[in-house]
Amino acid sequence: MLKKRILILSLTGLSILLGQEQHDHHDEHGHHNELSIALGVTPGHDNENSKMGIHVHYIKGVGNHSPYGLGISLETIFDKHKHNSLGLVGLYRFESGFTIAYVPGLLFVEHENDNEMQFTQHLELCYEFELKQFHLGPQFDIGIEKDGFHYSFGIHLGVDF
Repeated sequence: MLKKRILILSLTGLSILLGQEQHDHHDEHGHHNELSIALGVTPGHDNENSKMGIHVHYIKGVGNHSPYGLGISLETIFDKHKHNSLGLVGLYRFESGFTIAYVPGLLFVEHENDNEMQFTQHLELCYEFELKQFHLGPQFDIGIEKDGFHYSFGIHLGVDF
């Protein structure tokens, strides 16, 4: 039942993203290079209590004033399994201020002193409030791996250079 609710919430959020009006977002900000961090809470990960998580991204804009970006992502959930992932980011910035990113990568996790590497995927949704080269806003992430999925809610902080 929880998985259905998360799927419905994700699809609703995506439809909101796609239905937004346009503004001159890309004329004001080039987004040539971005360094960002997202801090969030990951509820009930691996049947544990809620844990803190962090995502760090470097994104390079594709072209001049393009809504597309490519980059690299690091994620850590501070739990007993040492959940860490490294991935490649494909990003699209909607003119409304919303951003969607897809991040396939490798998950490194420790179970009872045994290290394991798995394929992982993340879908990240964010709304950015911008002040010159700085931006911040709410972020929602879904991570999918072999043993299930996790999600987190948090805040995105970034700087363009």
